[in-house]
Amino acid sequence: MPSNSVSSADNTSTPSVTSGRGSRLISRILPAAIRLWLQTQLDHIEGLDFRIGGSDRQILSGHVPQVTASAQQAVYRGLHVSHVAVAATDIHVNLGQVVRGKPLKLLRSFPVSGQVSVQADDLQASLDSALLGDGLQDLLQRLWHSHPELNQWVTVATTTRESTPSIRDIQLRADRCTLVWTVAADQFLAMEARLTMVDGRWLCLQQPTLTLHPPESFPGVANPVVIDDVRFDLGPETDIQTLTVTPAAITLEGTVQVIAAH
Repeated sequence: MPSNSVSSADNTSTPSVTSGRGSRLISRILPAAIRLWLQTQLDHIEGLDFRIGGSDRQILSGHVPQVTASAQQAVYRGLHVSHVAVAATDIHVNLGQVVRGKPLKLLRSFPVSGQVSVQADDLQASLDSALLGDGLQDLLQRLWHSHPELNQWVTVATTTRESTPSIRDIQLRADRCTLVWTVAADQFLAMEARLTMVDGRWLCLQQPTLTLHPPESFPGVANPVVIDDVRFDLGPETDIQTLTVTPAAITLEGTVQVIAAH
């Protein structure tokens, strides 16, 4: 997969500017600046379509009242996403400096609302990413250190493996997911839990159950073990209203506040 690319099915993006007189200048500068900014933020994106709404005077002053965007097969820091459709409002950028050749910068924070769909295949493709793969490795270490009842598993794992257990699979079911780590060549650890959102910002694994497989390989070890719920804080800028988990995909709908860099 190529990196740092923005393309659609015909290898071109399809930006559109909704404005009146003078839009030729805007249509040359602003979409190109946004495309360049996206290239710096994403590893790969296909089927990009974005539309900019506002009058010439507003946009030329750096105030963009509305932007809508959609894309398929986006990759951000190794994390794959099959589909994204978002809308942003009240964006302020340094367009005056962009006209003079400066890079596009955000001047104020603004909300982005929309939907993101991550297919089961996307999850598998993202296992080696820092965002997902390393995060799930940290989760396993966190569980071992915070649950004394798992100490006996630590002993078993350290005597059957040569390195830290590695995440090998994510399986989806209705409202549930199963995470699978390899312990040794023919042994693995599975965590099954209900996947939910709490208060819009907390991604929660509810009633997780840990099981070592195959059970006969671990005589005398409690198996399975039910542990406390696990929460991940997505940050105060996040407000996820809907999280849907099916065997095919995870779909999220909500709002994220984009924070301007200072």
